[in-house]
Amino acid sequence: LVRLPPSRIAIAGTPPDLSFLQMSEAELGEYYSKHPPHRGQDYLGGWKNMACARITLALPLYNPIERVGEVRADVLYIGAEHDEICPVEWIEQAFAATHPASAPAPAQSTEEGGAAEESDAAEAGEGGWAKEVVGEGGGAKGMLVLPCSHFGLYSGDMLQRTLDATSRFFDASFKRAALPAPSPFSSQPS
Repeated sequence: LVRLPPSRIAIAGTPPDLSFLQMSEAELGEYYSKHPPHRGQDYLGGWKNMACARITLALPLYNPIERVGEVRADVLYIGAEHDEICPVEWIEQAFAATHPASAPAPAQSTEEGGAAEESDAAEAGEGGWAKEVVGEGGGAKGMLVLPCSHFGLYSGDMLQRTLDATSRFFDASFKRAALPAPSPFSSQPS
């Protein structure tokens, strides 16, 4: 084998530059805001906006939506209304294909006359929207969409809203899944 260094391609960039993630100048600015320069050139931790070009061979095979229906855990999808990388439509497709944990069959929303319980969550806050479905088996799936871009979810008010919604969703999931504690008055085998 020839011992040549690997060829690299930028992870993020704007057209017409070659990169894995093509995005607008505004989105690229938000992307870089998550990776502040360290000592004027390298990014903190040595991060560089480069990846080995050989991963381009695997990218066409990467389609997570094909496997979403196999997930058997409570899932909260969080998306951004102005996402150029993962559009809200993709989040909606994943949400529709996900079956709440412990549900023996795909849950139907109450609007369709099924047994699942669907609610529009008010906690999405101003400018966002959310929904949650609790299946017959007690598992849940949720979706939160906020009025920002892909990388806008990771800072400021949008990050706080994301963290708050995540905490509420998983707190509710853990409470639904909790087994009843044994009564201190129950008889114990000797």
